[in-house]
Amino acid sequence: TNISHREFIYRMAYEMGQHLIGYEVQKVLAAVDWFSRKPDSPPIAVIGHGDGGMLALFSGALDERIRTTMVS
Repeated sequence: TNISHREFIYRMAYEMGQHLIGYEVQKVLAAVDWFSRKPDSPPIAVIGHGDGGMLALFSGALDERIRTTMVS
C-alpha cells in the first residue's frame, strides 16, 4: 500500500468514530499516570512543539495533575 502507518491508523479510527488526537492524548496521560504513581512525585509539566504542542495543551486541560503546560 502507498499510505503511511499514521494514515492507516487514522482511517481505522475514523471508521470507529474516534480521532487520532484522542489516542495520542491517551498516551500522554498514560505517561502522566506513570510519573505520578508515587505519592511524593514532583510537579509534572508537558511541553510540545507543533502537533506536540496541541497534544500538550489538550492534556493539560484534561488532567489536573499536570501543573505546567508549555506550547511552542
